[in-house]
Amino acid sequence: MKEHREDSYTVRSYDVDIRRRLRLSCMMDYFQESAWRHAEELGVGVQRLGEEGCFWVLSRLCVEVERYPVWNEQVTLRTWPKGIDRLFALRDFLLFDEAGETCARASTAWLILHGERRRPVRVEPFFQHLLSPTAAEALPGTPEKIDPLTEDVSAGCRRSGYAVLDMNRHVNNARYADWVLDSFPLERFDREGVRKFSIQYLAEIGPETEVDLRSSSPEEGVCLLSGRSGSTEHFRSRVVWSSSIR
Repeated sequence: MKEHREDSYTVRSYDVDIRRRLRLSCMMDYFQESAWRHAEELGVGVQRLGEEGCFWVLSRLCVEVERYPVWNEQVTLRTWPKGIDRLFALRDFLLFDEAGETCARASTAWLILHGERRRPVRVEPFFQHLLSPTAAEALPGTPEKIDPLTEDVSAGCRRSGYAVLDMNRHVNNARYADWVLDSFPLERFDREGVRKFSIQYLAEIGPETEVDLRSSSPEEGVCLLSGRSGSTEHFRSRVVWSSSIR
């Protein structure tokens, strides 16, 4: 049993943004695909959890970018289970270019939910045999918890239509990143890049839901966003911009 998995990806034309750089949401798609493949390989994938009436959900994610791979570039993604923090199963990622240089680091926290009760269950019975006492860390600890927004303003509205729903008829985790980044003026992407992106998923979003986005900027270069429908808060996100990001 391999403690980590490596997958190669080619950055396709439909994966890049206006500057021919890998879109953050597509990088998250790579994370999701490799995590799914490795979970299946380790015996804790969709089928195994389904036998217990359970399924995986992503609860938190933090990505720190050194540089964005560009169109037609070959990259390698390495992923591994890092440990357990209470009800969270932690999984880290490193994205490398062809020269072996690190492009991005990410850490994620996952929950196992019971399908009927929609409540978290203990991770250890599924996960304990997968833990390594010497597991490396792409980023230290558990992805950050994001505090509620204060003094926020409107950042628009999004609707969960066909294009953003996954096989479980919920908004796919990477599409939240598209919603968040779409709330910024296009001109900002010409002069800056996202250095760090964090998101906390609070409540699933089903089909045909209108989600109101709210934003605040507590400090220069840092933006917080929240998505709500009625009294339900679905997510919080923190975006750190940098003019030096390549």
